[in-house]
Amino acid sequence: MKKTTSLFILMVFATVSMTCYEQIGEPTAPRGSATAPAAAAPDADVDTVALATRATGVKFGAFIEKIPGGRIDWSRGVVYAMGIGKPRQDHVGAQATAMAKRAAYIVAARNATLVLAGIAPGPGGRFANVRDGWIRTDVTLKGFRVTSATYNRSTRTATASLEMPLYGATGAVKALGMRLQLPTRFRPGPYRPDIRRSGGVILIDARGTGLSPSLAPWIVDTQGQAGLYASSRGQIDRGMARYVTLGPDVKLLSPTRKTKTPRDSTVVRIFRASKVRPREPYSIVLTKENMAKLLLNGRNYPIGRIVVILDETGK
Repeated sequence: MKKTTSLFILMVFATVSMTCYEQIGEPTAPRGSATAPAAAAPDADVDTVALATRATGVKFGAFIEKIPGGRIDWSRGVVYAMGIGKPRQDHVGAQATAMAKRAAYIVAARNATLVLAGIAPGPGGRFANVRDGWIRTDVTLKGFRVTSATYNRSTRTATASLEMPLYGATGAVKALGMRLQLPTRFRPGPYRPDIRRSGGVILIDARGTGLSPSLAPWIVDTQGQAGLYASSRGQIDRGMARYVTLGPDVKLLSPTRKTKTPRDSTVVRIFRASKVRPREPYSIVLTKENMAKLLLNGRNYPIGRIVVILDETGK
């Protein structure tokens, strides 16, 4: 399920907001700083995009999906939520600051549920903690951490920001209870590449195809047969692909880049995606010829080392 209605979440949150507040904890920051350090993105996220950048010489932009209450950075693999709060008119001084921050934090926690409900699982997975319009706030909010809580005395307004990684042990995939879903139609011989044994990167140019980002996309041919997909829960936890942007006029070649030592060599294979299939906006479509090339060289391109280029507008 991709979406949970905002109205329903607000009704649920009204009954559990204080509980969620206690579960996540009070906003904190290290000494000497008003802002806690940002949540680090998983190493695979940074390495994959960096490898593609070094190999192609192209600087990719971040793909940011804006959702009411926050946003998702599909390049770094981070979910953000923000809330704004004000104190009551009769509260002043330290009491006003504390109450405004508390209100901002509760709004940020509510917005976090909206952002999580807006994440697309993709065809390769389903959320156990989001079902029939319900989202388990007691589970899904635990992975968020407070990165800032500020108060503007002149406007009497507080702002709180939360972050959660998409992947990893404390990420959204775990919090939402992502479950593996295998395709019923697939090409023979799906491989199970090991991310630790290869420096290869798949770079898929999906600009102008109508593709939307998701946690567990399938790579299918024009007939809808899946050729590459997550075949284990561990692959979903690491993340199937990273999404970046690139200007429409930037052309890509198909380079092979090797550093001085073979052990550190990086091989990048570039594929041009086709238009998405009807009612399947989260599946990456390749021609049968490109799919054959992808599977033939599959040992060089592990899951988690896929970079998908989308339009800057997200269309």
